[in-house]
Amino acid sequence: MEVRFIEHFRRQQISLQSLRKAAENARKELNLDHPFATSDVKFMTDRKEIFLHTAKEEGDAFLLNLMTNQIEIYEAVEQALAKDLTFDPRSGIALRWRPLPDDFPHVVVDPLIAYGQPVIEPSRVPTAALYEMWKAENKNLPAVAEWFEVSGDRAQEAIYFEATLA
Repeated sequence: MEVRFIEHFRRQQISLQSLRKAAENARKELNLDHPFATSDVKFMTDRKEIFLHTAKEEGDAFLLNLMTNQIEIYEAVEQALAKDLTFDPRSGIALRWRPLPDDFPHVVVDPLIAYGQPVIEPSRVPTAALYEMWKAENKNLPAVAEWFEVSGDRAQEAIYFEATLA
């Protein structure tokens, strides 16, 4: 799930060096090993810096600049990182992510399935396995679907998903 965090902020043109510093400061501030994989903490950017959005004990919202470790106030710095994530209601840790739910609703990333590789639901077959077999078998979709015991529609969805990543 932290890879999703990095990918999101890299798309916002945040450097890897800044992301490393933000990660280190977030771990210290929140006393968590994986602060970017929790549901009750929000991170935002103004496309230059990363902010931890939290509240003081009095209930006042503030932004902690994770690059400078300074509290700052910005009116419009909000991003929606929790979109398409499923969180454990007890721990608040991110469990599953649907990377492109509008185009590929059955593709899911779950660290407990296939070592966190994207899989097609409900079969749990890695999308990369379907795609590689499809390429190796001269694009014979019905044969690949049969071998992996998935529907033709799900096999096709997995193949198209992998093709968009290529």
